[in-house]
Amino acid sequence: MSAARARRGRTKRDGLGAWVDEVAVLHAKASRALRVEVVHDLRVAIRRCRSLAQGLRQVDADDGAARWKALSDAGRALFQGLGDLRDAQVMKEHASRALANAPCAAAVDAAIEARIAAVKVSARAAVAGFDVDAWRAAADGLPERAHALLVERALFDHLALRRFHEVKELHQQAMRSKASTSLHELRIGVKKLRYTLENFLPDAHAAVGKVLKRAQDLLGDVHDLDVLVATLSSEHVRLHSDDRSRTATVVRADRDRLVQEYRALALGNDG
Repeated sequence: MSAARARRGRTKRDGLGAWVDEVAVLHAKASRALRVEVVHDLRVAIRRCRSLAQGLRQVDADDGAARWKALSDAGRALFQGLGDLRDAQVMKEHASRALANAPCAAAVDAAIEARIAAVKVSARAAVAGFDVDAWRAAADGLPERAHALLVERALFDHLALRRFHEVKELHQQAMRSKASTSLHELRIGVKKLRYTLENFLPDAHAAVGKVLKRAQDLLGDVHDLDVLVATLSSEHVRLHSDDRSRTATVVRADRDRLVQEYRALALGNDG
């Protein structure tokens, strides 16, 4: 087992303190090179800390809520600053699969590579602007506070129920419209529910966590393909109009298939 994989395994068991440390370790790696796996893992680590903070903020006293907000805020700029780069890196992966045999694949790949190079400038600025000492200071004492709060099961039952009803409403809206915005909002809702269960209600997560993760992944892929379609329509991709139309049709067909796969999963008909 690699050291990185072993560390990721420990963080899942050890909670907030280990995720805070993971952010610092991965930030140092990102300072050296913005590799695909580093950008992904760093955003995941920050998201873990922020999701814990956002959940605990809702059940803590006022002074504690302010501290949880401060931790969430401390990671926001870096998380958002890496977002465009991560989106472009994922878009490249989707384009490589969806357009593997298309004559226009090279032109699309070149456009995405140009996009990656452009957004790396702001990503590097976000990495350079992240203060690791301030991050650790914001987290000081919070792992212990989290441990004390996590015994209050009823509070998290209520929070999870609220998240569930939010997802149910978002699902109904998304299935009516199939619009990219509503499906993206649904993905965010599913993610919040999954993290609430994973962070605070492990027994419930053991029962439904895999389904929620699959739903989140499907909706994430739908969003990525929507972004790819928009990119194919932009002036940055130099394609003949016929090639542009054919390529967008291929990507939309893949996108619609994933929406139907998500719907079957949500209805329990995924086999």
